[in-house]
Amino acid sequence: MTELANILSQCRETIFTVCFKKKVDLKDVEAKLGSINMKDEKELKALSKSVTDGDECTITGYLTEIENDLGRSLVIDLNANPKSNFRQVDHRSINWIIFKNIKYSVGKKTHTEELPLKAE
Repeated sequence: MTELANILSQCRETIFTVCFKKKVDLKDVEAKLGSINMKDEKELKALSKSVTDGDECTITGYLTEIENDLGRSLVIDLNANPKSNFRQVDHRSINWIIFKNIKYSVGKKTHTEELPLKAE
């Protein structure tokens, strides 16, 4: 994850795409709990995972501000409404980043020494 946070910090003036887990929202949890069948064990296991992980979010944009290596970054979402297009990305929840047409993901190795992630 630290390597992905470093890649994100290099995206200053370049458009990139990032996929991460959003913060768990109380309203989403209540809606999921209201629609669950309590007798189905598989459905309960899937619900517990979705409630604790949060939803996956993908943003295409560019970086405006970065706090620190494992903090949060402020990103302008190019697909959102221009009046409210600022989004925060938590570095600890990043799944993958596409930067300069190369996809970097968690836990992959690469052939270069600079980036210890695998380009997919």
